[in-house]
Amino acid sequence: MTARRAEEDLQSIPVANSAVGAEGIAELQLEAAIDVQRIAPGLISRGTGTGPTAIVTYALRGNA
Repeated sequence: MTARRAEEDLQSIPVANSAVGAEGIAELQLEAAIDVQRIAPGLISRGTGTGPTAIVTYALRGNA
């Protein structure tokens, strides 16, 4: 896979997209950055550490 630096419509790119506002975050009880994988298809998150020094990395399925 190669990166593209071109403007494209969100509907035409070959990856799932999720958008959640502040109310949705509260409703879904997303309390930590690692919780985002529960609502984003194909997103894998891994975390190390706790609190403000925690490190979270993300990868898209197939592109890890």
